[in-house]
Amino acid sequence: LSSLGTPSCVEEAKQALAEKIEVLEKEKEDRILKSYSVTVDVPPEYHSKIIGRGGATINNLRHEFDVVIQFPRRGDENQFEVTISGYEKDVNQCKEKILAMVAELDEMVKQELSIDYRIHSRMIGRGGRGIKKIMDEYGVEVRFPGDENDKNLVIIIGPEKNVSDCADYLLNMAEEFLQDFLEDENSRQYVRESPRENRHQHRGEGPGFIVSGAPWQHPGGRSQSAAYNNTLEDFPSIGEMKATNAPTWGPRRWNLKSITYRSQ
Repeated sequence: LSSLGTPSCVEEAKQALAEKIEVLEKEKEDRILKSYSVTVDVPPEYHSKIIGRGGATINNLRHEFDVVIQFPRRGDENQFEVTISGYEKDVNQCKEKILAMVAELDEMVKQELSIDYRIHSRMIGRGGRGIKKIMDEYGVEVRFPGDENDKNLVIIIGPEKNVSDCADYLLNMAEEFLQDFLEDENSRQYVRESPRENRHQHRGEGPGFIVSGAPWQHPGGRSQSAAYNNTLEDFPSIGEMKATNAPTWGPRRWNLKSITYRSQ
């Protein structure tokens, strides 16, 4: 490189250029140092655990060690390799942390429970708050897979003792919830059937009124139609009733034929 100008300006330009070259060299060296990478074997079923809910766990690792962590993409030949890149010291520390998490996951157990699917929603709670509280309390993960082959399946994953304690708690809870559910179901069934029975009675589908001891029901008696035509014979007292000139309501009517007109 060559520069033209006054000696002082040329000197300032050379000094500024030297400083810039020094900065670029340091950045290059830093990039080389930060490009150190290693791979860690993590079983695919543990990837979600290392990543965490909403990426919380993996983001904490990246910020803590200032590294880049890459998981294999779907379809990659090796689904176990997780790559960590950064400064050598930080990468190795992050690697040890991930290996410790894998060892902890290896010690976890899985227990399957059969719980009536009709009460799953009650156990999960509104917005999942109920089951989240249980998971936090026992330090386990509870899954409701909703498998079409087994709708009653519930899976608990965690340390052996924690899983055992949580399983006992869930089974006791399921027994109480199922009893309440069946009682509610019986009550709803009763409410649905009662109005239907009442409607049948009002429509005359029940036994209705039963007439007994009528004249036509005695041995040798007449038929019902004949009884209607011979009411006076069966009930002679009816014929003894006499008409009375009882007053009637309403305006009085005059008999014009009985009125005579006289001339004055």
